[in-house]
Amino acid sequence: MARSSLQDRRLVRLFDTAIQMPYSIYSVAYPETRRQDPMIHRFSRWIHQESAQQGVSPETPASTQL
Repeated sequence: MARSSLQDRRLVRLFDTAIQMPYSIYSVAYPETRRQDPMIHRFSRWIHQESAQQGVSPETPASTQL
């Protein structure tokens, strides 16, 4: 998921270090004051849609995501 977004310049890699993990973690953190921000909601929906397209969901065991 991230590879194509990096290639398309939709995301920017912050560090040169890559870590392979047997599971995926996706998190959206923001200040409580921006809880209702439409931009936060759009990004959150996008990351959920992108991960779902890759077969990653909260219910998917890590071993089936590799």
